[in-house]
Amino acid sequence: MQPYFLAFALFVMAGPVLAADGVLDSSFGIFSTGRNLVAIDQGGTNADQLADTLVAADGSIFLIGTSRDAANITRYSISKLTRDGIRDNSFGTDGTVLSGFGGLIATRAKFDNAGNILIAGSSLASGVDRDFAVCRYNQQGQPVIFSALLSPCAITPIDFAGGNLTDIANDVIVNPNGTIVLAGVAGISATRSRAATVRLLSTGLRDQNFGSDGKN
Repeated sequence: MQPYFLAFALFVMAGPVLAADGVLDSSFGIFSTGRNLVAIDQGGTNADQLADTLVAADGSIFLIGTSRDAANITRYSISKLTRDGIRDNSFGTDGTVLSGFGGLIATRAKFDNAGNILIAGSSLASGVDRDFAVCRYNQQGQPVIFSALLSPCAITPIDFAGGNLTDIANDVIVNPNGTIVLAGVAGISATRSRAATVRLLSTGLRDQNFGSDGKN
């Protein structure tokens, strides 16, 4: 069976007239079905996974996830739907934008204070070594550079001494002052992990006033 990025039904953003609770809204999606399927299909197993959904002020829907290509390289993906659940082909390529960096796996997304899309997750260093990662895009799908990094992605290792170096950010929070908090887990052995947090300045650098070296 060919895997698809998404099989879903969204009711809450459909428009002024909503379907009854628990009933698919036929005004949403393709062919009046109340659903849509979004395939990215980069080759190989065409494995595409949804991590989060964001709804913009104008009702546009952003599907945030991970897409794996034929070479087994994973990238953050952003696919855009109109408020009616139709793929917006004016966005990126055929409605989808992929991160320029490979080895990324998405777990969560949020809008920042400027309305940019922040995608949190992890970045592959080597082997099982993964680091906290957050990348930033505007709602047109263009990367937004962190000024101190000259990159749209901030990669932050936790790397507990003696651990297995597997660090994964499972959530992202944007504070009113623009700082970004990544929360997740960091491996301390092959089978054990600890909760870990990192706070970044709006420039992308670690906030040295937080924890030890900007992490905790």
